[in-house]
Amino acid sequence: MAALNLNLAALRPTLKHLVTRGAARLGYRVIPIWRLKSFEQSRHLAHLLAQLGVTTVLDVGANTGGYRDLLRRDVGYNGRIVSFEPVPAVFETLRACSAGDRQWSGKQMALGDADGELAINVTSRSTMSSFLSRDTARLQHLGYAHLLNVTEVVGIERVPVRRLDGIFDEVAGGGERVFLKCDTQGYDLKVMAGAERSLASIVAVQIELSIKPVYAGAPVYAEVIERMSALGFDVTGIFPVRQDELSRILNFDCVMINSRHPFVQSLASRVVTGRNVAIPA
Repeated sequence: MAALNLNLAALRPTLKHLVTRGAARLGYRVIPIWRLKSFEQSRHLAHLLAQLGVTTVLDVGANTGGYRDLLRRDVGYNGRIVSFEPVPAVFETLRACSAGDRQWSGKQMALGDADGELAINVTSRSTMSSFLSRDTARLQHLGYAHLLNVTEVVGIERVPVRRLDGIFDEVAGGGERVFLKCDTQGYDLKVMAGAERSLASIVAVQIELSIKPVYAGAPVYAEVIERMSALGFDVTGIFPVRQDELSRILNFDCVMINSRHPFVQSLASRVVTGRNVAIPA
């Protein structure tokens, strides 16, 4: 009998299709292991962005484009994305990674509470670069000395900083349904301070918040949530980003909807049980 020579690489797509289809018929969904960590967040964002009809995502603190990849690959968002990344070398990587995406554009700048220039601490892990200095003593006291390696400063660069209020009309593309994602390593309240007018036109935000701040002077999560709540934003989802060996959360992504936005108020009057309010003109 001739030996049966199976080409597993060639069979893989077929097997994947059969498994996926079979699971779907039984009411299950097949999820790759590498997607499990972000699955709940992706599912939440997919529902929220579709429900709000988001037309533009402002990705502040974009690094090399990981959030854009999440939106395209896992969330299924195909609309407009504008990414902000101040560090030149990192921005060039971002631009190269996003080549061919006609719905994406990048801005080599940071956002803050005043126009000008600031010195940013470029760290060994580029996602940890910040305008703030790391709190070395606190990290050691908490037993998070391993974070000292990834927050080691390898350079300091002066980068342009703009207020979102000054460029909102340009970057929002005339859209009325803007989603703001902010991941700036402790500088998020500064970004919000420079977006006081713009926030009224933003339907929802996502901010990375710290329970145990890595950076000196960074606000804790309660301070940021209190500030955003005062502006009319209500929490819709919380998703841990980093945890220690005892599952204690260091930081998490917090998604919030702008309950004062006219479209959100109109939507709430139709879909929220028991709501009976006047719809703004």
